[in-house]
Amino acid sequence: MIDGDTIVVAGDERVRLIGIDTPEKGECGFEYAKLSLENLLSDGEIIFFDGAASDTDKYGRLLRYVEVSGVDAGLQLITEGLAIARYDSRDGYGKHDREDQ
Repeated sequence: MIDGDTIVVAGDERVRLIGIDTPEKGECGFEYAKLSLENLLSDGEIIFFDGAASDTDKYGRLLRYVEVSGVDAGLQLITEGLAIARYDSRDGYGKHDREDQ
């Protein structure tokens, strides 16, 4: 677990959740967002879906939707007030599949 929007999976691969932004380390809300994602990921089967305009970001992280037992992790963090919707066509990036949600 890196933070509320980036995780590390098998093989040390970093995965960035599509369409959200959470506080960085040292910023207000960082621990809450990280803990919420960590709790969600420990709660069931994790499935990754692609859907961004690009497969990776400028840091080489895979861009994926992350679902846990049918719950969209990014949307859950937004709903909890721990993330904001970002990195979509409103910000000059490509439109992603779940942007309208």
